[in-house]
Amino acid sequence: YILPDARRWRLDYIRHVAEALGDHPAVYALMLEDGPSGGANASFERWKTVTAELEGRIESDNLTGDGYQYAVKKWQMEQYADYTQELVTVIKKARSRLKTTICFQLDGLFPTESLVHYQNTAQHLDFVMIDSGPKWIGDAKQRQSLPSFAASVASGLVDKPIWFLVGSHVENTRYRPELRDLRDWTRQVALQGITGIGWRGWDGGSWKEPHQVRGAPLAETRPEYWKTMLALSRDISDTDPVEKSFATHVCLLTYDGFINRLAMDDIFVVNETLRAAGIAPLSYVSDTQLLAKKGLQKRKVLYISPCPAVSGPVIDQMRLFMESGGWIIASGDDGALDEQMLPSETRSQMFGIEDEEPMLHDDRILLGVSIGQLSEGASLPSAWFRSRLTTLRDDVRILGRWGDGSPAITLTGHGKGGVLYVGTDLYRSAAQADTDWTLFLEAGSDTDTLKELAGGAS
Repeated sequence: YILPDARRWRLDYIRHVAEALGDHPAVYALMLEDGPSGGANASFERWKTVTAELEGRIESDNLTGDGYQYAVKKWQMEQYADYTQELVTVIKKARSRLKTTICFQLDGLFPTESLVHYQNTAQHLDFVMIDSGPKWIGDAKQRQSLPSFAASVASGLVDKPIWFLVGSHVENTRYRPELRDLRDWTRQVALQGITGIGWRGWDGGSWKEPHQVRGAPLAETRPEYWKTMLALSRDISDTDPVEKSFATHVCLLTYDGFINRLAMDDIFVVNETLRAAGIAPLSYVSDTQLLAKKGLQKRKVLYISPCPAVSGPVIDQMRLFMESGGWIIASGDDGALDEQMLPSETRSQMFGIEDEEPMLHDDRILLGVSIGQLSEGASLPSAWFRSRLTTLRDDVRILGRWGDGSPAITLTGHGKGGVLYVGTDLYRSAAQADTDWTLFLEAGSDTDTLKELAGGAS
């Protein structure tokens, strides 16, 4: 779509389609693309035919190799959003009543492997379609809650009607959904405020035939499925969409992280842990919104993990959020790097960590204070990115220590709010069996508890 001749052809074609079909009473909307990649499948050499202006601009910025890749990919993602806006403008001029949509798959919502900025692209559409398959790979537990997670992210980032394709995340796998799965997945997405649901209308074949595009009609091969799907579709269409309650607690999604290849699974485990801790309603805000000074109004708590790479302007907005009374929950390697993958001052300036060293063995964290239902001396396991905080600023309060006595959990005030930091991957640690991290998160997400802890002596 980025090549001038191909772009003109596409615009002419979509104008012709809109003019030819736009007045037909059976045509509600045009789906501009199904599973967009934003041109991620094109070689870098092909991209370079249209990036001369960009090359000249970023060559003078003295970027690192990673910084160069970041600048290029960010520009590429902007191009797909601009192209979508141009398509919509052409359609609306031809037939203003026609709706527009794109069906985003998971690599559009979490663009580690694609060049699609979901939030910026979706703002130009009338409604959004979400297909959670077939590229997802996960375990049985994740399989059951993936629809809720995907619908929550999709609806949290854009204020648009959402249509959701139910059950597609188990296509071409050996798992055969039961009727209760169909009902549960529909209920999950309905609670996230979606306005329509969709299904595959055919039997896609067995798990060993991944390239089969179409099989026999589902109404013939699995009539009990078809009957259940029709009933669920009718229930959704006859019921007003659920109005999601305003979420005072939000998770950060960093497009800077995605550009630097942050995995979707790292975000999924945060969602699952917070859900287990009873943090609801829960929504999402992106670093794009923070840069536009949006998304944090009336919020109380911002969970920033996983946030290993974050730019200075985003950190500035986090600091303003805390100074006005907001609280941040951070852990692991959050804030370790900037968008160019260079060491960042974030951990020093925001967390108060002046020096630290990695721990290369397993250890447990002992609480030095009582937090919620957890008493002083409670022992918590750790997982991944264990950091011994050897030197802290004087204004940092220590809430927990490693077995050798070095700080592991800290609380640092900023204005009317502050940041709670855990020196290990909090959410991977909580995913281990028989841990009290969910109780810790439940108490640590309460702003009154955080204020009380911030008032204590170090």
